[in-house]
Amino acid sequence: MGVLYMSWLSNTQREDRTYRISIEENKCVRVVCIGMNCLDKDLDDLYVNINALLDWVKNKLALLQMIDVGEGLDDTGRHIAKNVFWVQN
Repeated sequence: MGVLYMSWLSNTQREDRTYRISIEENKCVRVVCIGMNCLDKDLDDLYVNINALLDWVKNKLALLQMIDVGEGLDDTGRHIAKNVFWVQN
C-alpha cells in the first residue's frame, strides 16, 4: 500500500469503519475490517456472492465498480485494484 492510500484511509476513519472487500474468481466475497473500530463490525468475513452482502454494501460496491482503479468517492470508498475495494460504513 502506498502512502497516498494510507493517508486517504486515515482521513476516512473518523468513527466509521472501512472494509477491504475483494471479489474472488469463484465470485465469493472476502471482507476484512480495517482500523481500530473493528471489534463490533457489521459484516461477516466471507460471503458466497455479492448478492449475499447487506444492501448498503452492494450499493456502495456498485458505485465503486464504475470508477477507475485508484479513484475514490467521498463517504463511499475507494477502488483499490481490479476486484478490490475499500468501502466505508
